[in-house]
Amino acid sequence: MTMPDRRARWRASIVLITLILSIAPWGAVRPLPVSADTNLTLGGEARVSYANGDQVRLRDEPSYNGNVLTSVPEGWLVAVHDGPIDDGAGSSWYEVTARGMRGYMVSDFLADAGSAQTGEGEVTAAAEMRTTANLRLRSGASLDASVLLVIPSGATVNTTGATQNGFAQLTYQGTTGWASTQYLTSSGSTSGAAMWVNVNGLNLRSSASTSGGVLLVMPRGAQVSVTGNAQSGFTPVQYNGTSGWAYTEYLTSTNPGSSATATPGAVISNAWVTGGALNLRSGPSTSNSVILVMPNNAQVGVTGTAQNGFTPVRYNGANGWAYSQYLTSSGAGATSTPDGGLVLETRYTTAGLNLRSGPSTTSTVLLVIPSGAAVSITGSQTNGFFPVRYSGTNGYASASYLTTSGSSNPTSTPGSGNTGGGIVWPVQGSTWEITQGYNGSSHVNSGSLSQYLYSLDIARADRATAGQQVYAPVSGTVRWTERASGGITINMGNGYAVAMFHVTVDRSWEMGDTIQQGQYIGYISGPGGEGFVQFAHLHLTVWATNDGGNWDRTAVPFIGQNAISGQEFPNIGGTQQWTGTLFNP
Repeated sequence: MTMPDRRARWRASIVLITLILSIAPWGAVRPLPVSADTNLTLGGEARVSYANGDQVRLRDEPSYNGNVLTSVPEGWLVAVHDGPIDDGAGSSWYEVTARGMRGYMVSDFLADAGSAQTGEGEVTAAAEMRTTANLRLRSGASLDASVLLVIPSGATVNTTGATQNGFAQLTYQGTTGWASTQYLTSSGSTSGAAMWVNVNGLNLRSSASTSGGVLLVMPRGAQVSVTGNAQSGFTPVQYNGTSGWAYTEYLTSTNPGSSATATPGAVISNAWVTGGALNLRSGPSTSNSVILVMPNNAQVGVTGTAQNGFTPVRYNGANGWAYSQYLTSSGAGATSTPDGGLVLETRYTTAGLNLRSGPSTTSTVLLVIPSGAAVSITGSQTNGFFPVRYSGTNGYASASYLTTSGSSNPTSTPGSGNTGGGIVWPVQGSTWEITQGYNGSSHVNSGSLSQYLYSLDIARADRATAGQQVYAPVSGTVRWTERASGGITINMGNGYAVAMFHVTVDRSWEMGDTIQQGQYIGYISGPGGEGFVQFAHLHLTVWATNDGGNWDRTAVPFIGQNAISGQEFPNIGGTQQWTGTLFNP
């Protein structure tokens, strides 16, 4: 049967296939096959094809009942080992290696690497679009095509309406070529439009770059006004009278709701004005307007964490910001830190301890204080938490892990590699479950680059996992990030590295960046997100390595110095070890 005859057969069966797909228990609709190549060269390469721009799944057995190991974008090359293999249900499969994992891919979406790739996508009307990342403009609709230039993130491009193999034809600054549709969006920012912050704490910067100074931090749900066109992935906005640049990805045209952190008006400790009358301002800066003037010895309620030398307070029903240096606490013998922070007493941590943005386990983790570290108590206990100051950062720490006797001798200091707390859970709040443990269906060592035997997949027990924030489980250096797998690896500098996958990693993290345990990394991807496979979850692995977790890596159990939040997960033999274990990070 010729190729056109075979495609005609598929088109005639498309309605039946659609009905089957609508009830198939695959977890997501798979691309409709256009053709199947069953004469691939064993030992050679094949190209993922005919998928209309979608990704194709790699499974652990030659059957649609097989577990999904990963998903591979259209246009990628895979190594062919064996096949075709008839599954007895009308489909043929090839054993291939993709993303460093060996598994099976249905032949419907594979083409000989040397053959012309068809499977054109639906042609849409020409439109003006924007790039969501630095994007290569290629001479053809293929990853093998030469790169004409790199379009910066946030740039405006004009599409011609033609799409092919997951690429769109477009023109940028007079040059026409092909670019991946994955990094194009039709939603542009319009000057004067209202948008909202959809992440807990978004920096408003002085320029369109992560190197731009932070003017202030905007809470989740904050409304901003767009003041111009996006540049380099940042949108110019105005918030509370301050103009700056915000990362475009964390702005939305709909209100996502406010943050769960403490809000002005909820008094969490008291302070008194000292040294004369004190201005109550609308923001943490001398350039912010004066709301009113508070008299000397006036009592105020502290409503949050200090910023830029100012403390958020409430006085006579008005919320605002007061210069920290002119506030004092009611505690006997209270002292001040060099920048004006209040200190009632010194206590010591008895374990690696989260420093949070509010007095609750649901509040954001700012950093992790190592065991044995000295912290300054800056106010009264609330909800089992003390307001404290550690290494220049104000926040809240659980009173259960603070003692009045101890030694200011932490096992390590911030920035010097992994902290004394070892590895901590990279998620916060609620009850979580290990959904796949050691030696599970996809947790195997299938090659030198695929060391996942001692890996843990975790998800919230209520399965409200997608969108949950992910924090650095260790301190160290970012070794690499990968958008396709939602991956990031952190080199701890002690012969070990931690890798995580299925995460939409914050674009500000780059290879070589220093990262502190507890810092925000990104969020767990949902359907269609970066590295999403089957259901929302987070994959966690620790590698013994000589190159920081790049090419040299050997999976090891989470034991000893690599225990997670003090809990060890040794190799206990068998498959799916530790699966079903519940924990509360």
